Amino acid sequence: MKSETRIRTVELSVEKCETYTIRRTRTTVTRWCGVCESQVEMSKPEDAARITGVTTRRIYSGIEAGNTHFAESADGSLMICLRSIDDNPSQTPTF
Repeated sequence: MKSETRIRTVELSVEKCETYTIRRTRTTVTRWCGVCESQVEMSKPEDAARITGVTTRRIYSGIEAGNTHFAESADGSLMICLRSIDDNPSQTPTF
């Protein structure tokens, strides 16, 4: 008697689902603004632009014109007074 050999093919399908959480560090710090003469939220120019909805070019132009307040942090990086951007109508974006 001859035995039959059967070959079975099994196909498995695996679905993989991954979730990533990206956390940003705090982009503002509370510091003293000498022009406002009060504690204000300050941020790096790139973050300040994102927060306030203006371009970094407009922020730097505001600094050069004396409209945007700024301070240097201990490591030499520029910190922008967010209040001076909000209070300055010439800093608001135009569409």
